[in-house]
Amino acid sequence: MDQNAASMASCLQEVENEMRVIRQQLQSQHQKIQYYCQQIQDRDRQTRPSAFLEHVDNCHSMLYSKLSVESNPELRSKGTTTAIHDKARPVIVKQWIGFPEKQTALFDEISNAFSTDHRVFLRE
Repeated sequence: MDQNAASMASCLQEVENEMRVIRQQLQSQHQKIQYYCQQIQDRDRQTRPSAFLEHVDNCHSMLYSKLSVESNPELRSKGTTTAIHDKARPVIVKQWIGFPEKQTALFDEISNAFSTDHRVFLRE
């Protein structure tokens, strides 16, 4: 009887070891699935058309990320300025009275025309 009990205990130990290995494999596969799902969601977010407010935000980010101002005078360019002869340019620069109000009104009108889930602006 002791031999039978020892055999059963050994068999039980083997089954428990196999179950532990299977659990570890299952957990590893679950982590891979989560990783790939996240990758798919990220790629979808990057490639889907954007809504109006997202588009405006993307445009601002893209434009301002390329602008830089050198604050150290020693590092600024010391070359000549661009010649403006025979080039189209404003002769007088005047303040646009009421621009902020007109801009806000136009922005609000466009925002109202495009609902937040209306995705029509392609990303580049």
